[in-house]
Amino acid sequence: MERSVAGYLDRWSARPGDDLQVYVSSDTPGSYPIRVVRLFGCDSRCDPPTYAEEPAGFNCAKVLYVARHPTIPGSYVKVDCSRQPLAVPERVTLTLFLHASVLLPHDAIIASLNADAVVVGIDSGGHLFVEGGGVRISAPSALLPQRWMFLACTIDRSGGTTLLCWKTLGGRGSDESEGGWLTQSSALPSTSSLTEINSLHFGAGANAEARRGFTGKLEAPAIHAGSVAESDLGRLIAETGGASILPTTIAAWDFGRDIGTESVSECIAGRHGETVQQPLRSVTGRLWDGSAFDWKHAPAHYGAIRFHVDDMADAGWPAALRLKIPESVPSGLYAVRVGTAPDWAWMPFYVLPQKGAATSDVAFLAPTASYLAYANVIVPTVMPEHVAQMNLDGPTDRFLLSHPEFGYSLYETHPDGAGKAVSTWHRPIVNAAPCTVNWGFTADGDIIAWLKAIGQPVDMLTDDVLDREGEALLAPYRVVITGTHPEYWSLPMIKAVRGFLDRGGRLIYMGGNGFYWRVAFHPTLPGVMEVRRADDSTRGWRTESGEYFNSFDGGMGGLWRHQGLPPQRLVGVGFAAQGFGGGRPYERTDAGHDPRAAFIFDGIEGDIIGDFGSHGGAAAGEEIDRADAALGTPAHALVVASARGFNEAMLRAKEELLMTVPPGIADPDVRADMTFFETPAGGAVFSTGSISWSGSLAHNGYANSVAGVTGNVLQRFLDPRPFPYPGRTL
Repeated sequence: MERSVAGYLDRWSARPGDDLQVYVSSDTPGSYPIRVVRLFGCDSRCDPPTYAEEPAGFNCAKVLYVARHPTIPGSYVKVDCSRQPLAVPERVTLTLFLHASVLLPHDAIIASLNADAVVVGIDSGGHLFVEGGGVRISAPSALLPQRWMFLACTIDRSGGTTLLCWKTLGGRGSDESEGGWLTQSSALPSTSSLTEINSLHFGAGANAEARRGFTGKLEAPAIHAGSVAESDLGRLIAETGGASILPTTIAAWDFGRDIGTESVSECIAGRHGETVQQPLRSVTGRLWDGSAFDWKHAPAHYGAIRFHVDDMADAGWPAALRLKIPESVPSGLYAVRVGTAPDWAWMPFYVLPQKGAATSDVAFLAPTASYLAYANVIVPTVMPEHVAQMNLDGPTDRFLLSHPEFGYSLYETHPDGAGKAVSTWHRPIVNAAPCTVNWGFTADGDIIAWLKAIGQPVDMLTDDVLDREGEALLAPYRVVITGTHPEYWSLPMIKAVRGFLDRGGRLIYMGGNGFYWRVAFHPTLPGVMEVRRADDSTRGWRTESGEYFNSFDGGMGGLWRHQGLPPQRLVGVGFAAQGFGGGRPYERTDAGHDPRAAFIFDGIEGDIIGDFGSHGGAAAGEEIDRADAALGTPAHALVVASARGFNEAMLRAKEELLMTVPPGIADPDVRADMTFFETPAGGAVFSTGSISWSGSLAHNGYANSVAGVTGNVLQRFLDPRPFPYPGRTL
């Protein structure tokens, strides 16, 4: 049986008393069972399975009728003039700059007026056209992709004619145009009714059921009364930024303003627009010449917006159900489940304790930023070498591939090769669910299952709330445990953890490849996150030149390592290597026999830790971290155990290399370092240095060396006695 049901919630993080909006759709409409459950483990196919659930105690119907709702991708700018229509003179001219990044095999709309009454676009052969009432005027020759062009379209209502003029501009930053003006004119009788504009779209057609979109950049659209003389068109091309304004201009939009928001400013009559489906902002425009790299310092160089036909920020379905979280519900991992296996939709969410009211000394920090980054990742195509080890779920993967409109992860690219830089949870995310791929969300359930197995109460916290609330979220806790792959971090999150450690908090970093990418959450839209993959790194795509700075917070994207905050400075270890050809156990080092580390190995027999596990057969693997004094590992840190001898599939992180390394050379820096160090305020940090660590916890009913070491660390970290700082008596 194949999947047909999909759904999402309006949030992943909630507190008792909050309402949850539930959005569900099915390719096969009908009545489906619905349950709200609490999850204590998420993997049903590992050995042994950790999946466990119990009824959540919510007041919820048992059956839900699920209709089919369309999901329409594609970003654009929408201008609603219905309250103050824009009067159109008998002759009117639309101008704009465009940069088509790829010619797709369908019509791409640059602009549409009045619900597609008149559209200007690019056809499947790359020809500019104007269309209205079923009549189309097309340019005889195709435009050049990846080049800036200037377009002017004059509509003469009285004569029923349309004139299309265009010119290919010179290279970036050049005021040299290639050749003269090209023109095409013909009758377009349908424009005779265009007396006012009440709606206007840039980047897509207005008809939602058959929306044709645009992939590329647009800049400085404007509407002018009358025809525009060639000399005035030249003036617009020579403008050094901002809106395209002439004495005859009646509306002009400046895409370089309001970066980081949904607003699009109109500079004359106040007919402002808004972006839809999160097109990319703070991108280089026609004037960018390499002299500036930060949009905040040279806004004129960043006057464009980049649109893609497959952008997806909000599926826009109507809410099927509203759930009230009972005041009595304990903090934990929960899920709304619609349907029956395998045709079910999982919608997980974390319930946090009431603000400032911790119910335990221990908090689990769920890496929701990483969940967003990997949301709907296409593992077989993006990371084919991972397939065997990650235990993929066939029906789920096929369902995702059959619904590309749901939008993929931050590891895929758009049709023009540009990386997907924005991810949101306002759409179905089929892999953030139990009983699917053994990675990220599902693997984090192994930690929750272990905490339940040892009877340890724990509060659930999440990255997105940490970004909003900062250190105050962590303040009530003595111990914070990370997830298996806390890879994506915003500046407020980094500052919060740093502050937690500075005041004596204890951190258990239970994963690998953590604290790696800098991201930014949208300032006003919860659940919307941006990444710019700048500089050198291990990545699925590279951010284009000049576009390294986030639009959401203005910070420079890329690795924290390249911004003076490598993870070694925070947790003692940082990303060293990646490989999915099997894991390795740890071996206790000489430093592991230091009296400071004695508590870690209390009761552990022998020096080998984790020669078993469901993630590659051992506790160290997949993505591993290494201590490095040059990158900030504290001088007093103890590497208490290391895993070495990985096979040739475990490759050094690319950003670690200055030059390529010949194959077959044993690399001593390809290793996982289990690390411990104390902080000046009496706290401490323990880092496993491996994503695979959690997959070994459940082995032999939790009676094993990995669970033993982790339990030892947790118990000592819960002990209120301060950790003596080396060289100083507290």
